[in-house]
Amino acid sequence: MKLLRAAETDLSSALRALSAKLSIRSGILSPQSEQKTIEVFGQPLTPQEVVRKIVAEVRERGDEAIAQYTQKLDGALLSPEMFAVTRDEMAAAYRSVPQRLKESLARAKENIWRFQEHIKLRPPPPPLPAASSAPPPSCQGLRQG
Repeated sequence: MKLLRAAETDLSSALRALSAKLSIRSGILSPQSEQKTIEVFGQPLTPQEVVRKIVAEVRERGDEAIAQYTQKLDGALLSPEMFAVTRDEMAAAYRSVPQRLKESLARAKENIWRFQEHIKLRPPPPPLPAASSAPPPSCQGLRQG
């Protein structure tokens, strides 16, 4: 398994390459991926089913499940203690992000908040007053008939 460290890697390029490699849009699995899925899960599964199973286990068992799947899928022996990121590593990663990207992410966050506020469920308006048997003022004097 290859670890990507912000201080040592062009993360944008690495993430683009990884994203292209892992894309499931085509729905086509390589024979190696299908075999690995059978080895790990005991049956052939779609990528979506694999993700659902892993997410469910991580929700249930936390970092232990992550360590287990990292070993099963990537052959890397990691312990949950290794998942922790120090403050210095976080600060270095933040400093390595270009200012324009930080600004773009802040704008995206603000746009998402604004959109969510716009579509948020609101209580229904109060009911209209009860209908009167008298015609509206603009219709008085007219007879139906």
